[in-house]
Amino acid sequence: MIKLYFLRLIKPGYWLPIFVSLAVVMQVGPAHAQVALKVNHYTSENGLPQNSIKSIAADKEGYVWLATEAGLVRFDGRNFVSLSGKLNTSVDGILGIQPVYQDKGILANGRASKMYAETNAGDLIQIKDGNAEKDDNAYNYKQALTPAQLQSMKGVNWIKGIPNISGFPDDERPHGLPAASRDGNYYVFNKNSVIYYRGWKKNYEISVNNVVVSKAFVREGNLCWVKDRNTVSQVVNGRVQDLRIIGDIINDPSYNDLTAEMKLLWNPNSEQAFLHQANATYVLERYGNGMVYARLLAKGFDFHANGITAAYYDAINGKLLAGSLAKGLFVIHVPQFEVVKTEGTEISNVFYAQVALGENTVLTPTGNILGKDARSGQIIDQNFSMLAELNPADKWVIFRSKDGKLWIRSWKKLLLFSKSAETLEKTWEFEQHISSVCQGKSGKIWVGVSKDIFLLDPEQLEIAPKQLKFKLPSNITCMETAQDGSLLVGTKAGLYKVGTTSGSGTILPGTDSTNIKSIRRSGQNRLWLTAKGKGLMLLVNESKLATFPLDKNQFLASAHCAVDDEAGSLWIPTNRGLFQVSEKELLDYANVISTSPQTTPKPPFFIHHALDEGFANNEFNGSCQPCGLRLGNGYVSLPSMEGFVWFKPEQIRKYNDQSAIKLDQVLVNQIPLKQTHGGYSLPINPQNVEFHFSTPFFGNVSNLDVSYALVEKGNNQTSPNWNEIGNEMVIHYSSIHAGEYELVVRKRSSLSADGYVYKRAHFFVPQVWYLTNWVLIIFATAISGLLVVAGLMFNRFKLRAIQAKNTQLETLVATRTNSLRNTMTELEASKIELTGQVHLMSRLLASITHDIQTPLNYATYVSADIIDLCKDGRYDQVPKAATIVSSISERTATLLRDLLNYVKMQMYGKQIQIKPLNIHALIQEKIALFEKVALAKNNTIINDVAEGIFVDSDEQLLAIIVHNLLDNASKYTYQGTISFSFHDYVDGKELIISNTGTGLPQEKVDFINDREVVVSTDPIGPKGRVDELGLLIVKEVAAMIQVQVSVSQTDMVSFRLRFKA
Repeated sequence: MIKLYFLRLIKPGYWLPIFVSLAVVMQVGPAHAQVALKVNHYTSENGLPQNSIKSIAADKEGYVWLATEAGLVRFDGRNFVSLSGKLNTSVDGILGIQPVYQDKGILANGRASKMYAETNAGDLIQIKDGNAEKDDNAYNYKQALTPAQLQSMKGVNWIKGIPNISGFPDDERPHGLPAASRDGNYYVFNKNSVIYYRGWKKNYEISVNNVVVSKAFVREGNLCWVKDRNTVSQVVNGRVQDLRIIGDIINDPSYNDLTAEMKLLWNPNSEQAFLHQANATYVLERYGNGMVYARLLAKGFDFHANGITAAYYDAINGKLLAGSLAKGLFVIHVPQFEVVKTEGTEISNVFYAQVALGENTVLTPTGNILGKDARSGQIIDQNFSMLAELNPADKWVIFRSKDGKLWIRSWKKLLLFSKSAETLEKTWEFEQHISSVCQGKSGKIWVGVSKDIFLLDPEQLEIAPKQLKFKLPSNITCMETAQDGSLLVGTKAGLYKVGTTSGSGTILPGTDSTNIKSIRRSGQNRLWLTAKGKGLMLLVNESKLATFPLDKNQFLASAHCAVDDEAGSLWIPTNRGLFQVSEKELLDYANVISTSPQTTPKPPFFIHHALDEGFANNEFNGSCQPCGLRLGNGYVSLPSMEGFVWFKPEQIRKYNDQSAIKLDQVLVNQIPLKQTHGGYSLPINPQNVEFHFSTPFFGNVSNLDVSYALVEKGNNQTSPNWNEIGNEMVIHYSSIHAGEYELVVRKRSSLSADGYVYKRAHFFVPQVWYLTNWVLIIFATAISGLLVVAGLMFNRFKLRAIQAKNTQLETLVATRTNSLRNTMTELEASKIELTGQVHLMSRLLASITHDIQTPLNYATYVSADIIDLCKDGRYDQVPKAATIVSSISERTATLLRDLLNYVKMQMYGKQIQIKPLNIHALIQEKIALFEKVALAKNNTIINDVAEGIFVDSDEQLLAIIVHNLLDNASKYTYQGTISFSFHDYVDGKELIISNTGTGLPQEKVDFINDREVVVSTDPIGPKGRVDELGLLIVKEVAAMIQVQVSVSQTDMVSFRLRFKA
């Protein structure tokens, strides 16, 4: 029973701001939105050769190079390669790394096209394209300068970075910085003057005021320095310009604290300048228009306490690398997602459903109002006290109808609020918990309660909810309106289409036994579904279903929902992080498996966003309505176990990993090979071959998608066989046979289906000498000559006699063999046929004796008693006796019919003739036979199979199946319906015979649905009894004509006959 409640809390007409001032407790502040910073710390205990890092630089391929006291180190984001003792330098210790400005200098992404590392002894090591080698021919500018030019550089303290690990004696003496355009361009300056040299010649000199050397740096050839906490000054063409500092830093409370020290870090290899204040690190960018933007990278990491002297920001992957003189390397993950939380307990920050409340906030079913202030960016934390009182615990369903009113579930109750949220207009209470609420095209409200659906009319709230007749077989999980106005209802056992007027429902093909968790419409004809254990699915035109493969870690098996960002990506929250995938790639995949089922398309590339990107908790929440939404301010909001995760899709770093793949070394039995002529020559019959590859990758290793294929020259392979490489990037072969090969390695570089970076390695395995072509030619020639001589001699003496005798023997053997083979074939066929006939006749005789003769004898005895009863005047017992005779006769007739059908099956099964059959006509013929039976039982037989539909099958055997199933349906249906329907699919055709009435026992359902069809050799049961021969006939005949038979039971029993396409 449904209870109705009316409650008007406030007089209508008040404006929402007035209401909020009375009913909302408000808190604004950023503190509770702070998420702990994710930092990876590397020392000599886990990869570094030594803990003192003096310089950090990245080459154009993306490898990061570290200058340490134990030598040069290459870092690819996962592995360290120490080059100590491998570069033939006099000492290992590296003084620093500097870029070469002539060769394209610093690239836009902070990477250098070419660099030199200098050892403590002055050796120069060239770094380029992921390689490092000592360069004895390095350009020595001092040898090219005149004595006067050398004199101008005398006494200058050259700065290799800020902070300068060699120290700053004072601001009075001259300091030098390269101008980052080409060698010979540099600045010499102190606190009062700046001299610019161009091509080793003095170009200009200007006066400045109080330049602090420890806050000076060069950017794009211009000398800059931090003038004060509000200003950066730069020298452009001999004139000083002041740039006002703006951006994230001015929103930091410590920015206005004049006692808080602001420090500069500058990396000459990337030309990146960082400001560090109060454990917050900012990068300076967007110089121009009198301003410079200070963007927050990390908060909560103390550069001073950790002795950080070198920093590099990888903007492509969002990683800040900080090097310490004593504590090794810190890799700081720059967050790109935000968490919106309350100041309450942990359980109060577990969120589910939400609805937009304005452009910058969301409202939860329990009254939380959370968001971000549009101007300051601070967190808005409010509490809707009235709603919290009415619904303190149910967080799962909140819905806004087209008229703006709010519908909120409170377990068994449904609360309706006015558009302004100032009035609770009505409350309904159902007998069970509400599972879903949605609005149809007509404006009506549909409410899913357990397995039932109720209808509410917003225009007639006084009318009680109307329950649809159709009852779902499993609990409802979600609902969405279909194109034709009907309902798409997700349940724990499939997706159903339910007619809102007819009240009938059917399950959509392919969703049987599928726990549907969410339905989200995208456009007119597409629906994104998520299902427990199956992940993401796509339903096109409410008929074609595509299920996408899971990610390599199977995390998508717990997908909660799919949110379209309207920018080409789909976002899927799970219990193990957030996934992003190209919508185009999904549609292409679905199109291939729909139009070319035999083709295996490339699986979509799912980008995994994890905890280190700014989440407070990796577990997102679902099974709520709605699961995710996009606000008017551009943010997507997703519920998690610790707050709402907010992000703007267009601000998320694009997955664009164009860094190269490098073949570091080839090992054969642990012995390295050298590359020659652009490839590798392996020894004869190589064993234990290893190819060691590397690629810079600083992101989530779950997104590192690298595979390889080995292609042999001359092998006309149309499509390479790709195999996945592990994170260690090593390909191992126990042995490789002789040949010329190309080893192709590819890495996914973008969300595009064809977005790959390739590396091709060529190698050759020589053949053993006795199998080389020239040896084989000589050997073949010699053997051929010997065979020719031997053949001539043999032909001269024996050939004719042997040929004649062979001909006689062959003719005789062939004649006798054929005769014997024919005889054996005929005997075997006769044996099989005779055995079958003897077996059939013996079993039929036993069955007739036991199941027919015995009942007939008993019927004869009872019939004789009827005469005696009439003579004795015992007429009240005559009907009972007649009933017994009728029952025995009916059962005997059924047994005889089944036996005759079985005999027909044995006869026709040996001469099957497949041809097009008019299925409508065949069904009509069978219906005519059962009209009187149906009339007697008050049953209706409906043939919904259209005229003119044909299937390829055997007429006699298919008629047996249809007859048996119609007879079975008539037997167990009373005052019900028996219907025939037909469906034509891409991969086959299906005839469905359904009936109401008594269902089948589960063991019979399992027997029919068992795909292991073995034709029975003993169709008649033990002791000569006929046991369910009708179902056995259906199954065996279906196997003969290759028709797949299955049965399902809901409120009707449905037999399905599946014909091949």
